[in-house]
Amino acid sequence: MPEYKKMKKEELIKLLQDLQARLSGMEAESEPRRLLHELQVHQIELEMQNRELREAREQIEEARDRYAELYDFAPVGYMILDEKGVITEINLTGASMLGKERSRILGRPFFSYLDRKDITPFMRILKEAREKGEQEIAEVGLLKDGTMLHAQAVCVPAVDARTGRIVVRASLTDISERKKAEALSVALAGEKATRAVSERARKEVEESEATYRAIGETIPFGVWIAGVDGGMEYLSRSFLDLVGRDLEGCRGMGWIDCLPAPDVERVSREWEECVRDGRFCDMEYRLKGADDRWHDILLRGVPIRDEKGRVIRWAGINVDITGRKEAEKALAEEEEKLAVTLRSIAEGVITVNNDGTVFFINKEAEGLTGWEQKEAAGRMVGDVLNVAAPDTGKSVDPVITFERAQKGEFYGDLALIDKAGQQRPITGKVSPITDKAGGKIGDVIVFSDITIRKKFEEEILKSRKLESLGALAAGIAHEFADLLSSIKGNIELAMEETPGRGARERLIEAEKVIDSTKVLSTQLRTYVAGVRPSRELAYIDDILNDSIDLALKGSNIRCAARFAGDKCCIVDVDGEHMRQAFYNILLNAREAMPEGGSVEVIAELADIGVRDGLPLKEGRYVKTTIKDTGPGIPEKDLRKVFDPFFTTKAGRMGLGLAIVFFVVKNHDGYITAESEEGKGAAFHVYLPLYQMEKAV
Repeated sequence: MPEYKKMKKEELIKLLQDLQARLSGMEAESEPRRLLHELQVHQIELEMQNRELREAREQIEEARDRYAELYDFAPVGYMILDEKGVITEINLTGASMLGKERSRILGRPFFSYLDRKDITPFMRILKEAREKGEQEIAEVGLLKDGTMLHAQAVCVPAVDARTGRIVVRASLTDISERKKAEALSVALAGEKATRAVSERARKEVEESEATYRAIGETIPFGVWIAGVDGGMEYLSRSFLDLVGRDLEGCRGMGWIDCLPAPDVERVSREWEECVRDGRFCDMEYRLKGADDRWHDILLRGVPIRDEKGRVIRWAGINVDITGRKEAEKALAEEEEKLAVTLRSIAEGVITVNNDGTVFFINKEAEGLTGWEQKEAAGRMVGDVLNVAAPDTGKSVDPVITFERAQKGEFYGDLALIDKAGQQRPITGKVSPITDKAGGKIGDVIVFSDITIRKKFEEEILKSRKLESLGALAAGIAHEFADLLSSIKGNIELAMEETPGRGARERLIEAEKVIDSTKVLSTQLRTYVAGVRPSRELAYIDDILNDSIDLALKGSNIRCAARFAGDKCCIVDVDGEHMRQAFYNILLNAREAMPEGGSVEVIAELADIGVRDGLPLKEGRYVKTTIKDTGPGIPEKDLRKVFDPFFTTKAGRMGLGLAIVFFVVKNHDGYITAESEEGKGAAFHVYLPLYQMEKAV
């Protein structure tokens, strides 16, 4: 008996025809033979039917595979959710959007991939779709590898043919009007397709494939399909029009030629690595378009796998992101300009979100608070800008406090406590940051250190106080001089009328005391009353050397003098007055060290500006420092050392340093004192430097 399975269909048909002809010519008496021939005929007919069924099945399986490929590499995510929202089926694009392998997604609830705020709304929409039997649309945020992908989910209820239960078929797509249309078309095409083994199924698959190709030709970004080796097999019209080439010119790896030379090696290497590893491809490159302009392109592709997990082809998109890149560049440039401006201004600037977290801090604010930008970003503003209220000394919310200060709801200086725990007085203001719609999105705080201003104000106050005391002292000295003159006149009259020698000698002695007292009174009036000094040009070191010799001669005080340059510090002063002033300071140091010690005298040039906090005009000055190693001045007495008649020494009048203050002031200068108990005292005298060009 021949092997029918190995025979071709034409051979079987011919054999069947021969058997039927022979069967019709047989006589009735040859019944066994006729039955044998009938069996052969049936066997051949059955084999032919089996052959047709196998061919039909192969065609159906081929159509099913083609439909499965179209379903898997569709540019939208497609999935089926059961009544609890568990994913029972998902295509490769959907798996890529969720950032997981398909096998790891099936059986997991879809809400586990959603942003928490979207879970409840989506589950409500899912329930409404099942109960109402109507399509529902929701916008959701998908969590993928720690980033957020915003997508639109189109949910359509359907009946599961296997279980009879209502399930939801959902499509996921980026929020874009054209992508919505594409996703909806693909989803509807998928809903209409069946897996029935028939000619109708093959036709629907072919129509779906044609529809997808038509969509690929009309959407504004390039759609492509590549073979298993990565060579391009299909590129949509939008991409071909962009590069000005036809499909044949871009087949295989021909599309690489459209890239600039610097990008060819990198893009080729990254694409080959993706093909080799069979992983999702996401990269950017540039190409020169038919319009002779450079375009930034985003390429994304996913591998299409068969049931055994083998890559059988690739599908993806090319999106022209030139506009987005240009916008990002312009925005980055604007942000950089703003950041440079904020970093360069002399005041501290901190910007905060509505929730009170810091998102920017400039260089000045870094220096004042002790917090760097990278440390401060994301922290609460109260941690970075630690402000204490003037009335309670407790930390307060800086935004609210500055707003209250602007409204005048409290008085006093705010204290800034920096990272190291140091305090400084500050002032500032706060303004809201709004978006284009006028909604508040944060606040900007501008603040500045007013330590120098406070110091300047204190020095001005001290100067005015001393001027007042000086005026009072001058008035007293004037009245005192008049009284002394009257007393002296009476003594002279008494001397003429007193015959006794002893009495006359006592009157003469009293007259001498009165004369010396009048000299002191005259001197006080001269220095304090603002008498204009008789100025002359002199070297500051000559004046200092004279004062040192006069004050320290014969004492056990060691003196170290250091002057800037070789007689370079020329000043325009009343020499006698300045010698007296420096003499008084040195004498004060000598008396503070009766057991001996050392004095250091330094004369140097100093540039004085606003930040120095001294009540002086900006310019160059000769700064003279006289520092001793005595016991120092107690803190409670330091602010009063220049007050007339203030002294801690018995039998002294307390006019020495007061005279120094007014002598220096009358020369458009200034004097300050600093001391720490047990570590000596230092006096700093500032006198204007004589500018040589003024002599021209």
